[in-house]
Amino acid sequence: MNLTEVVKVGRSGFLYTACSIAGAMLLGLVIGRWLGVERTSSFLATVGTAICGGSAIVAVGPITNATEEEMAVALGSVFLLNSIALLLFPALGWAQHLS
Repeated sequence: MNLTEVVKVGRSGFLYTACSIAGAMLLGLVIGRWLGVERTSSFLATVGTAICGGSAIVAVGPITNATEEEMAVALGSVFLLNSIALLLFPALGWAQHLS
């Protein structure tokens, strides 16, 4: 691979990724506040959803001084939503005639 091309593609991909994560974080925190979810739990669930799931929650939990219960609720919520998406997305793709 040509290093110049890798940097060129990576630069645009980085911007897209940063904007997507920032947007997901903002939306998640707003929804958490709207639903009246406790601030730390909302933040942990948002981080898990916006970044990479359980590993993000486990990494950020100690930084936020989250309790074991808050981390368990956030992990359970994110894993439940991932399970629903695992079942829902193939059907949505099929309905839209995606390969």
